[in-house]
Amino acid sequence: MTDGPAKLVLERRIAAPVSLVFELLVDPDELRQWLGPRGFIVTTFEADVRIGGAYRFRMRKLDGGDYGADGEYREIVKDERIVMSWRWNEAPPGEPLDRSETLITIVVRADGEDTLLTLTHSQLPDQTSADSHASGWTDALEKLVTLVENSKKGH
Repeated sequence: MTDGPAKLVLERRIAAPVSLVFELLVDPDELRQWLGPRGFIVTTFEADVRIGGAYRFRMRKLDGGDYGADGEYREIVKDERIVMSWRWNEAPPGEPLDRSETLITIVVRADGEDTLLTLTHSQLPDQTSADSHASGWTDALEKLVTLVENSKKGH
């Protein structure tokens, strides 16, 4: 385990145009459907999607326990990039809660008819935290891919 700031980087190829993928990244109703790991449901997602705008969400583990996070949108470039702060603000009783601010950067770019999505979660306190977040983000991105596939069927 390394001490000090850590980061994780996840990449996904999504069989959809950048504009569709980007919309699912900024629409609060869509975010509710894919954000969070398997075994969790998002119970609240509120967002003012603009530079300087805040977001706040809460998710519930299906076998009990609420988790929450909030942050601020630092950069939004339509169909290219989203940068936002991330801070946990709630955990079930008895679970540790690290309220330190971290940074999430999501970059999307076209590759033919597909979208390449890169999610970087940086300024994490250590590698253990990075590994834990990687598991959650991996699940969330898999849910995003499923949502994109279902959205394409509806269009």
